[in-house]
Amino acid sequence: MVYCGFVKCTRSHNAAMWARKLGYAHVYRFPGGLFSWKGADFLLEEVK
Repeated sequence: MVYCGFVKCTRSHNAAMWARKLGYAHVYRFPGGLFSWKGADFLLEEVK
C-alpha cells in the first residue's frame, strides 16, 4: 500500500508503478493521501 501526504501528490502513483515494474503483484495506491487514510480510521505506525 502506498499513499502520499496529500491529495494532489503524484509520488504514490509513481511508487506504485515502479513496484509493479519490479515484479510486485499486490500493489495498491490510496489516492486520497495520508489525511484521507487517517480519516478512514486505517492503522498507522510510527517509526522512531
